[in-house]
Amino acid sequence: MKPSTEDIISKIKQDLADDCSYYSGRIFSSMSTFPDIDSKDIFIEFLEKNAGDPTIFSGTRKIEHEVINILGNFFHNNTPYGNSVSGGSEANIVGLWAARNYMRKRKKLNNKPLNILVPETRHTSIDKAIDLLDVKAIIIPTNEDFEINIDQVEEKIDENTISIVGVAGNTVYGAIDNIEKLSEIALNNDIWLHVDAAFGGFVIPFIENAPKFDFILQGVKSLAVDGHKMLTSPIPNGNIIFKSRAITDNIIHHLPYFSGEKTESRTLVGTKSGASIIAEYYLLKWKGEDWLKEKVTTALQNASYLKNELSKRDFTILGKAKLNVFAVIPPEKMINHFTDLHKKGWRISRYRKLWRFVVMPTLEKENIDELLNTIDSLG
Repeated sequence: MKPSTEDIISKIKQDLADDCSYYSGRIFSSMSTFPDIDSKDIFIEFLEKNAGDPTIFSGTRKIEHEVINILGNFFHNNTPYGNSVSGGSEANIVGLWAARNYMRKRKKLNNKPLNILVPETRHTSIDKAIDLLDVKAIIIPTNEDFEINIDQVEEKIDENTISIVGVAGNTVYGAIDNIEKLSEIALNNDIWLHVDAAFGGFVIPFIENAPKFDFILQGVKSLAVDGHKMLTSPIPNGNIIFKSRAITDNIIHHLPYFSGEKTESRTLVGTKSGASIIAEYYLLKWKGEDWLKEKVTTALQNASYLKNELSKRDFTILGKAKLNVFAVIPPEKMINHFTDLHKKGWRISRYRKLWRFVVMPTLEKENIDELLNTIDSLG
């Protein structure tokens, strides 16, 4: 007899028994989390939508454009162009793809060994972009706060430099590069500035004394931001936003099998989830900025509480730690207990000798207290 769907689901759950769950409240290592419950319903309702085929799903394409317009307004850009993509990795790759093609043509650098200046704290997707685009990465060290060293950026620019990457909330330390200074340098040297704000884009606007990091700065040409991180939109959901449409014209590929030469693509993938885009649209348009601010503020407050409590337990907080992702040096007595925490179901990142914490909006103070109690029991 053929097993029922319920039996199959039960078997699959057994197969997935080794997975952790965001719903456990024990995941302090991930920049993603379970989706907003309403957006989950929206996502399921529109599962059939393929945003990669506007000849069938023209309404989905319109909603995608509206998402980019809403984000453009949020990030101080009144002429935005871009796309919803699978996440920050694709957004970073597409942003630098556009940078290479645009700057190579603008500066007449065909057959030249092009280079891009990147911070040592860059996301892995930047390295993937460098590899795929066949350009050289000039790696810029960071200062004592794990922010890109501005002086060395200026020193390393040469005639073949086409872009600078600044990170607005890096993955390990949560540090925010001085995007305002990078913008000045980019403008002075006619270089494309790409901002990786995949995590920090929806956080930085709500922190105290927030630095400028987006299109309010004239040098910023492209910005990556994820919906499936702090916005809590269902995975997969990221966005690449450009200062204007024209600067993406050199990455156009036509899809003649849809409607002759009229259908354009300026992203990597063909088929892509329309449900993700519609869910993000719902969060941005109907839940809105006040809802987001409340979520982010709670996460920042909880992160501050965790940092203070860890400091009391002799953990050393690294850098300025303004965001809800931060790194610490554990005290000697705790170094060998990382695995013990793991065995008890806690997920914290370990980077070299550092421990890294991410306090997502879905984590509550009770979860933090439970983690601290576990740390106390081990130390």
